[in-house]
Amino acid sequence: MKISLTAYNYSQINYPSTKQNITFGHHPELEVMLSKKWPVLTSSYFRRGSSYIDSTRSFLEIVNIFHKVFKNTDEIPKMLIVGIGNSEEPFSYLSTIKQLNKDKPVDDVSDFYIVDMQSKPKREDLYINSYCTEDYIPFYAKEGFVFDPHPKIPLYDYRVKDELFEFLCKTYDNPAKSKWETKIQDAINTYPENYFDIVSINNVLYYIKDYELAKDTFNQVCRTVKPSGYIITEDNEYAQASSCYKNLVCLNSGLFKKIK
Repeated sequence: MKISLTAYNYSQINYPSTKQNITFGHHPELEVMLSKKWPVLTSSYFRRGSSYIDSTRSFLEIVNIFHKVFKNTDEIPKMLIVGIGNSEEPFSYLSTIKQLNKDKPVDDVSDFYIVDMQSKPKREDLYINSYCTEDYIPFYAKEGFVFDPHPKIPLYDYRVKDELFEFLCKTYDNPAKSKWETKIQDAINTYPENYFDIVSINNVLYYIKDYELAKDTFNQVCRTVKPSGYIITEDNEYAQASSCYKNLVCLNSGLFKKIK
């Protein structure tokens, strides 16, 4: 399989800006992973530097949150993922949701929305990112993976099930669900108030060079979350500095519940 990538130079971003002054493309880490033949960390649920959720104290809280939101619900929960990286988090979220709902189609229990500065991933790139090694499949997401060794890449022995892969492809291809090559703050402003059950926004806001604008973007994220909904974020500095912080309860570092 031939992989064609356009490196994404984040250093060119200087908000506020116009799209013409920004180079958009694919996330650079994928190219590095492929060149070094590192395992793609599909199940890296939470990007905390080099740590992942199964090696942190937070994973129990997040799995518990997902159990509350996605298990036995009357309405299909809505989740916004801001910044997909190499799709680690979307695949991880989906595989965990599948573990909680083994006998239900993922379309019946989850509704995903995407916002990202990068271009929409090509299907062949996304397919490679759907692979991981067995060591990186956490116990709370095993139902979402199938043994299917990649024919050309050593150690890539497991991938997410076709159902999850096609769900994400369909989401990425739907302009009503996914906004690509866009300013984060502008995209989030388009969503209604109290709309999402969960928003995931990890390692994103520091790309907005204007600090006040970054804080306001987090305020907009909070605005879109339903009361009793959740925010998963690595951008704690902006959360604590935002005016909406008084409406949040910190469950753990990077995990917030909206109280009103």
